[in-house]
Amino acid sequence: MEMLTDVQINSLYHRLMSKIEKRGRVNTTVSPCWINNYKSNKAGYPSIGYSHTKKVYCHRFMWWYSNGKPNLKHTEVITHDCDNPNCCNPDHLKKGDHKINMQEAIERGLVKINPPKNKQIKKNTGKNINNLEGFIGLKGENNKNSKLTWEKVREIRSRHSLGLKRGELKEMTKQYDVSYPLIRKVIAGTKWKE
Repeated sequence: MEMLTDVQINSLYHRLMSKIEKRGRVNTTVSPCWINNYKSNKAGYPSIGYSHTKKVYCHRFMWWYSNGKPNLKHTEVITHDCDNPNCCNPDHLKKGDHKINMQEAIERGLVKINPPKNKQIKKNTGKNINNLEGFIGLKGENNKNSKLTWEKVREIRSRHSLGLKRGELKEMTKQYDVSYPLIRKVIAGTKWKE
């Protein structure tokens, strides 16, 4: 964005503001969210194009514009106090870092994680959290990224128990679109435990 002229920046700002609808959210106490109608990515963050090939997240641009256009490293994130990724109200935005943003998201229940095994989670304060209630591990079929189902797992184990010919494990990796180590762990019972 540093290469843009003031005219281009103002044009971008007015384009963005023309698509904004101001409406409140339940968890917003300061002012209503500014929801814009630009297309969002899978995580819900809309972006606006500022050249033929470049885009910027709407909330990132709005924070930058409203705070006097400071230098903003691409590694720095702009976080939402309102927990609404579609909001670009400057009152709801602040500069932060990814680690703190993720910790806040976990604390607010916006992100679910698998709890670490035999480890304790530490917050920013450095205090140990022994209570992992709310940290729901999405395993097996409940994980949206899983390529296997319980039916497929049982089929893999059944085929293995009947005896496999040379090269059949490699064929199974292609058939089920998973890695060779995962097939071995499924057979051994270290993954997909019943």
